[in-house]
Amino acid sequence: MLTLALAAGVAAPLSVAHARGPEDPRAIEAEAAEAAGEWREASWIWGRAYEQAPAQSQWQLRSGAAAMEAGDCGRAQRWLEAYLKSDADDKDGRARAEAILGQIGASQCATLNRDEATEKARGLYEQAEGLAAEEKWAEAVEPYEDAYFLVPEKVGFAYKVGKAAFEARRCNKAEEYLGHFMRYGDAEKHAELQRDAEQLLNRIETLGCKSAEAPPPSDKKGCSVVAPSGAGPLAALALLALVRRRRD
Repeated sequence: MLTLALAAGVAAPLSVAHARGPEDPRAIEAEAAEAAGEWREASWIWGRAYEQAPAQSQWQLRSGAAAMEAGDCGRAQRWLEAYLKSDADDKDGRARAEAILGQIGASQCATLNRDEATEKARGLYEQAEGLAAEEKWAEAVEPYEDAYFLVPEKVGFAYKVGKAAFEARRCNKAEEYLGHFMRYGDAEKHAELQRDAEQLLNRIETLGCKSAEAPPPSDKKGCSVVAPSGAGPLAALALLALVRRRRD
């Protein structure tokens, strides 16, 4: 996937001077992952960095570009669309984001069939479970989230995202996913998890931790999901999951 982003005019990495201050450890870590060819990891790091420093809107672009290099069309599109909806005034950056999105729209980005998506989601889920078992909650959020976007009918994955995000004190994301799980989870099948989700939501309210981070981009959607106008990515996932259940 490296040639796709490069063809779109996205150098990897982008200008260091433009992207961060000279000693920013988050950007240094992400660029080290890029240099090692660990594009998915780089995308996750850029995404976490943006949540901690929402003024750095170009980090959304970096996350999306790295996701494209990893072959993750859905994650690339979500971050690039969020970047274009930000107040970033970098003309070159916006042109690069639009070029990559154009490639995705023209189906030049690899797509997965149902079995392939399920297999990829399984690998991501197992990776996240391993990280969670080691209490590496911040690192577990993204693989849980990416797994859920691949198999949106697995609503229990939304709980996993929310739980990991809460433990990492990424409370805006935790509230978003736990609320989604409370709305779309099966009341009987997920009864115990929903009770836990409700308790976590109450703890978020008690801790008042949402103000410590940027609100998650709520107007992005995955490659294969057509969201209703104004709907966020989780609403689009709920719609796709409903369609799949009816087909099955």
